[in-house]
Amino acid sequence: MVACWSYGGYQQQGLDRQVYTENITVPTQQTVMVPQTTYQNKTIQVPQMQTMRVPKQIMETQSYQYQVPKMEIETHTAERPITTMVPQTTYETQTYQVPRTTYVTQTGYQQVPRMTEEIQNVTNYVQQTIQEPVQTMVPQMQMSYQTQQIQKVVEYARTPVNQYTVPGPTY
Repeated sequence: MVACWSYGGYQQQGLDRQVYTENITVPTQQTVMVPQTTYQNKTIQVPQMQTMRVPKQIMETQSYQYQVPKMEIETHTAERPITTMVPQTTYETQTYQVPRTTYVTQTGYQQVPRMTEEIQNVTNYVQQTIQEPVQTMVPQMQMSYQTQQIQKVVEYARTPVNQYTVPGPTY
C-alpha cells in the first residue's frame, strides 16, 4: 500500500483517516471462439497402374498352293501300213494330235486372322479411406486478469505514543 494523501487535521472522536492507492487484480471470464481440428473419414479414388495381357487379333498373310488344269495338245506320229495294188506293204507316217490335261501348280495368298497377346498398361481406381482434417470454431471460456487502481480509506484511532504527566492542576 502506498500512502497517497491524508485528511490533515480531520478528526472525529480521535480518528484519523488516510487514503491509499492500491493495485488489485480483477478476474474477468469471457467466451472466445478458438479453432479446433477434428478428423473425419473421407473416401478417395486412388489411381493404380497395372500391366495386363490383352488378347489381340491380327491378320496374317498365308500362302497356299493349288493346281490348275491346263490343256495341252500332244502330237503323235504313227506309221500305218498301206497295201498297194502290187502286193507290197508300205508304211505311211501319220501325225495326229491328242488333247492332254496337265496340272500347273500356282501359289495364292490369303489373309488369315491370328490371335496373339498384347501387353497394355491399365489404370484402375481403388477406393481408399483417409483422415481429413476439419477445422471448426468452438467456444472456450477464458479468464483474463485486469489490474485496477483503487483508493482505499483507512481509519484508525489515535493513540498517544508516549504518555506523560505534568505535575500540576488538571484543567
